[in-house]
Amino acid sequence: MSAMDRLRLEAKYRAWSFAMCAAGSFVRAQSRIRRALYPGKEDGLDTVVLLHGLWMGSSCMRVLARCYAAAGYRVVFIDYRCSAEPATVYLAIQRSAARAAALGSRVHLVGHSCGGVLAVSAWLESQGDLDVESILCLGAPLNGSQAARELLGHPAGRRTLGQTGGILCAPIARERPRHGLRQPRIAMLAGTRANGAARWLGVIGKDSDGMVEIDETRWAGLDQHVAIDYTHRGLVHRRHVAAIAVAFTSGGGLVDVASPRRHQAPAPAGDAGQTSRG
Repeated sequence: MSAMDRLRLEAKYRAWSFAMCAAGSFVRAQSRIRRALYPGKEDGLDTVVLLHGLWMGSSCMRVLARCYAAAGYRVVFIDYRCSAEPATVYLAIQRSAARAAALGSRVHLVGHSCGGVLAVSAWLESQGDLDVESILCLGAPLNGSQAARELLGHPAGRRTLGQTGGILCAPIARERPRHGLRQPRIAMLAGTRANGAARWLGVIGKDSDGMVEIDETRWAGLDQHVAIDYTHRGLVHRRHVAAIAVAFTSGGGLVDVASPRRHQAPAPAGDAGQTSRG
């Protein structure tokens, strides 16, 4: 790579870093308003804990929150900054689950992108103390993120990732423990529309949602994996995806809800999950 190419690439990273920081500040301000709309009333049979992605906030989960609230779930948000230690987020998840359990409520975790990685990691790190019924990941790079590793190699990228984003650079546990722990259902909805910042930066290929590659979402511990024709951000902004999420949390699989955007394909032999391509 020539010196001019390196300068251009660093300029792209700096522009993206600035945009993410500015957007994050706005989203966090909006999140304080959104939490007032879904205060986590105690009349729901089950509790859904929503975890947003990196550089985002709970306001980005509003479509999911509305659909879960309409289905009778108690909705709880967990907000975090990219500068937070992952252990701090794990503790917040455990506390939210404990409060719900004290009300006699079953707990489900739904995480987008980094939020999904934090949700699964929190359950693995708890060694059985985190009692949840299900974990649904939306475009979460459980096998590690190539985009995050590329960002780590640039000063502007390192500042943008922060401590929380650092967990995206490496895969989580290769195998899911099957003994001595209550086993939640864990599933993944992955996007296949390659339109996003990481694609623009040229750090990931076309088999992605624009931020996360499909292979990065295929963790061996999943009970089900479904790919759907949406971008990374579309996974939290589309009511169709939210309807699929509610159906899964309610005890079903990642079923389609009469949309032509996804075509169900048979799972490979020996694979516990399902994979479909949009």
